[in-house]
Amino acid sequence: MGRAHRPRGGETGHVYATEVDHEKLQQVEARVKEDGLKNVTTVLGTQTDTGLLPSCCDAILLRMVYHHFTDPPGCGPASAPPCVAVLVS
Repeated sequence: MGRAHRPRGGETGHVYATEVDHEKLQQVEARVKEDGLKNVTTVLGTQTDTGLLPSCCDAILLRMVYHHFTDPPGCGPASAPPCVAVLVS
């Protein structure tokens, strides 16, 4: 998670930072702790499962990851209509 993409959810917003690589997830966790972010939960996913609960997200930012997906439609259950999805490749 780049600092430019740092969570801006306000006092009631929450961010789920997902990663399929355990070591990279640990790096995200370290950055979250270093930045003192209290509204971020890290989630270890897989190539076929985001690890997120169904309908947990109002918006999803996909940054430099879409080309890694083996099952893109498998990401859908985490989004709740009307969800906004932003893809940055």
